[in-house]
Amino acid sequence: FPVTITRSCNKDLDLTSPGEEQIIIYALLDKNETSHYVRVQKAYLDKSANALVLAKESDSIYYKDALDVTITDLSNNAVYTLTRVYGDTLGLVKDSGIFSSSPNVLYRLNRTLDKTHRYRVKVINTESGKASQADIALCDQPTVLYPVSGVRVNVLDSTGLNAIWSTGNNSRIFDLKIRFNYQEWDVSTPAVISEKFVEWISFTGKSATTSGGNERIENRIDGKSLYSVLASKLSKDIFLRRRAKAGNSLEFTLYAGGEEFYKYTVVKAAQGGLTSGSFLPIYTNVENGLGLISSRTSVTIKNCQLNTISMDTLYSGYQTKDLNFVP
Repeated sequence: FPVTITRSCNKDLDLTSPGEEQIIIYALLDKNETSHYVRVQKAYLDKSANALVLAKESDSIYYKDALDVTITDLSNNAVYTLTRVYGDTLGLVKDSGIFSSSPNVLYRLNRTLDKTHRYRVKVINTESGKASQADIALCDQPTVLYPVSGVRVNVLDSTGLNAIWSTGNNSRIFDLKIRFNYQEWDVSTPAVISEKFVEWISFTGKSATTSGGNERIENRIDGKSLYSVLASKLSKDIFLRRRAKAGNSLEFTLYAGGEEFYKYTVVKAAQGGLTSGSFLPIYTNVENGLGLISSRTSVTIKNCQLNTISMDTLYSGYQTKDLNFVP
């Protein structure tokens, strides 16, 4: 996490002189999970080296094994110490980019959390004594009112296909992911059937007016995107046959994020808007540090299906007719 200096009024200021230590923390706690991960990094600036080069060096962005990372249940004062792990050895591969992606240093807690409790994530550098923390409440999952399990969906409905839900307590912002499940086989070996799926994000950043819960929200689902997504992600192969999975061709997963995550997205959106040429503060809810600590959760509606007209378009529509879907 490089330090970016946007403006300075003092031309004599040495921007690379030693400064205050900055601990940077990222965490999204989820009541549905039994393993919780916290990422801790450090800000850096070195006048003798290129910041982009340093970003590729793990020693520049991660602390040595000198951190005390804890999660405290503020309802009963129970303190849980997190274990330092390497995410890339656990199947948690960090996206490649500006920063070093391996090792992917994380801190892990294995236990379930109570959705009715508040929690404190705290990091102490045992060498310097520097401590940073944030207190949060956990999101409760929304109640999905539509689509519901067993429904036959008309993704071609010109009147609009809407996701409808009632918000959970402490939830403020929502995304929807759709999964299309299908089977695939080679015509030479029709008995060998592979179970596959394609996923895409239907919408992101739909917000509630408050995080108090029990708010009814509707948001349009672009059902027709199913065909363009399949056309872009599946190969045309005359030797393959495909079939929408009977009884569960569509799954809808609604993700909910906490108040802090909502505020982060608002600030991020503002920095890319009309005022992006002006200095804007980076959102953080970490006391005596930087970063984002919030919560998330999700609910999945399974066993949905395409209705007859939508299936006919899958077989013979101009975008998917060459993908060899059969009844």
